[in-house]
Amino acid sequence: MRNSLLLSAARHFAAHGLDGANINEISVGAGLARGTVYNYFDSKLDLFLAVIEDACLRVARRYKDREANAHSAVDLRSKLLQLLQADLEVLREEEDFARVFVREALSFKPETFAVIQKSLSPVLEPLIGILKSGQKSGEIRTDLSVEMLAQIFLGTASLFYVQHWGSEGAWPELESIPALVCEYYLQGVGLKA
Repeated sequence: MRNSLLLSAARHFAAHGLDGANINEISVGAGLARGTVYNYFDSKLDLFLAVIEDACLRVARRYKDREANAHSAVDLRSKLLQLLQADLEVLREEEDFARVFVREALSFKPETFAVIQKSLSPVLEPLIGILKSGQKSGEIRTDLSVEMLAQIFLGTASLFYVQHWGSEGAWPELESIPALVCEYYLQGVGLKA
């Protein structure tokens, strides 16, 4: 039932946004009685965060699968690229919801920003691991914390997605975003030769 609610919620949030989505319609859309959402989630925001966390868990799993299939040690850029490619795969499955998520994350609402950040932890954990490894190998600057570097990375990716959607796909193409993010991110945080 929980998965049905998450799928229905993703569709409703995509269509109506966080504020416009209706809890009863989400329950009915999942084939359940009105109000059933409250058996699993305390509020509409909790449900929204659960949809985000579910997507982030899928990204993390796909990244781990990609990492496991890499037959040799890969460099920092390759690891970051693999993480973004996993993100793009999940985004394509629920692109309309991803738009709503990015809009909410960038909406400057103090009451939602911190909890949205927390729901990103399944993606932040492998990202922070990659960045720590990059600092240890001397590929990334060490004057900023890995948490700050992770936020810069995710922010860069979000802004490229916003640019893609805002330009109706004119630039950048969705497929090119992972490589663009890696290129511009590493130019900004990479050590200068």
